[in-house]
Amino acid sequence: MEFNFNLGKALKTLKAQYDITNNDIAQVTGKSSTTVSQWINGKQFPSLGTLEDLCFSCEVQLSEFIKWGE
Repeated sequence: MEFNFNLGKALKTLKAQYDITNNDIAQVTGKSSTTVSQWINGKQFPSLGTLEDLCFSCEVQLSEFIKWGE
């Protein structure tokens, strides 16, 4: 079974559904907005813990977030 996950796609969906910005994500995760942009562009990847914190803050199940990136 192959698993393809596009973090940028998932983050863009999160931003659209919850009307949040890169700066909002940066504040929640304790990272810079530049880092968030790099996540969206596939140049960096956050830790699983960071993604869990982000999902928790937005009240989104991590499994749902992952589906957005498939």
